[in-house]
Amino acid sequence: MTIGCKKEETATPIPEKETPIEQLISGNQRFIEEKSIHPHQDKKTVLKNQNEQHPFAVVLSCSDSRVSPEVLFDQGLGDLFVIRNAGNLISDIDMGSIEYAVEHLDVKLIVVLGHTECGAIKAYIEDKDNLYKKHLNHIDDIVATLAEEKEEQAEEKKCRRKKIYWVL
Repeated sequence: MTIGCKKEETATPIPEKETPIEQLISGNQRFIEEKSIHPHQDKKTVLKNQNEQHPFAVVLSCSDSRVSPEVLFDQGLGDLFVIRNAGNLISDIDMGSIEYAVEHLDVKLIVVLGHTECGAIKAYIEDKDNLYKKHLNHIDDIVATLAEEKEEQAEEKKCRRKKIYWVL
């Protein structure tokens, strides 16, 4: 198998002493500021990782093409152990992948990366013919919990308004 690589152009190296969460935060900050350095994307990295991997974090993310953990956190090959699926849900297979990363790759950080406007969740909620429910039946519990929380928040907001009016 041949993999094409471009030369790594690293303007600012990533500090070696950052914790995994600090690495993600600083990488995301670079992405936000449009100052991504695209680390570890060269032939040297490909060769270094061909027989082993040492990611510093697991990222569970949606399959949505607009949500790429490596891009959002400005990381490169071998930095993140990424698990993606439609709706960002943890199946038994995904859990096995997470356990593998923790037990065999010594990963210390697990991130669940959510996003807005998730098409998979929207399709599930609007699924009148029950086409998706057979695959994602555990979403019902999540949706019910979120609906309850939303109602509780609305009620709390009403109560706060009443207290403010009462004080005035």
